[in-house]
Amino acid sequence: MQLFQTESVTEADYVAATERAYKEQRFIGASVDSYDSLHAHVNSFIVASWAVVCGIAGVFLVDWGVDLQQWVMPFSSTVLSAALVCGWLPYETISGILYVLVVRPYDIGDRIMIIDPGRPSGGTEGLIVSEIHLTSTRVIHWNGEQQTIMNHITRRLVVINMNRSGPCLITHRIELPAHVPGAKISEIVDAVRVYVEARSQDWVGVASANLESTQYSRGLVVLEIYVKSAHKRCDEGPIYAAKTSLLLFVHSYLQAAGIEFARPVQPVRHIFGANGGIDAAALRALGVTACASKAGSVYGG
Repeated sequence: MQLFQTESVTEADYVAATERAYKEQRFIGASVDSYDSLHAHVNSFIVASWAVVCGIAGVFLVDWGVDLQQWVMPFSSTVLSAALVCGWLPYETISGILYVLVVRPYDIGDRIMIIDPGRPSGGTEGLIVSEIHLTSTRVIHWNGEQQTIMNHITRRLVVINMNRSGPCLITHRIELPAHVPGAKISEIVDAVRVYVEARSQDWVGVASANLESTQYSRGLVVLEIYVKSAHKRCDEGPIYAAKTSLLLFVHSYLQAAGIEFARPVQPVRHIFGANGGIDAAALRALGVTACASKAGSVYGG
């Protein structure tokens, strides 16, 4: 874990790094205690099951003198019948337990996203793991809501662990007027590169830049710039702050360069009456107060 992003450390940086270290330590301790509890439950279940099997075998073999071979088929039929009556419950329960114990897709304190297989993660909100049990996992939503997810259901979905993910690639979409020359677009990309190099504590560099689409019917072109963040995917606060600063820089640069959209983009409608004058009823319907004697006026809708 990298505590400081720059060589010069201020008091605010030191306090933030200390709080982060204590938070990580608390989460690690909670995760260890949780998995110790899970292993203790599993161990108790195995010991109890083995004791029951040994007790039944002792009763049949020692006390009653029953031939165990004669009871193999009835016992097997009973077990299969119980499993059939219960349906998927035993299998799903055991698979959910093995999922959190063996696979271990997350720990307490991890920020995760749960999505359907093959679905992109865009627009999916993160969840914070607060408790891990044998059959269920309790998570906290960003607005404070607590949700309980069954482990056998999570096993069928895709779990994205943002704490275990590396630095993310952030896409910035910039809509530019279609009349902007290509040289100006190249200058915008170069300016973003210079800004990113100057903010090395937030950004690693510009991965690529391309025109996503040309929408001449709307009078614009869409420029996409892919910037690699220096923060991990779970650090949403620093990521949003860095992204906001970059967007403010781009906005200020466009204003300084005089790159603005011409408004209005909707067609102009001429409203005339039967004798060439303004249709007063139409103007009243549009919320405009005008004198019917003024002809030839234009209303921009």
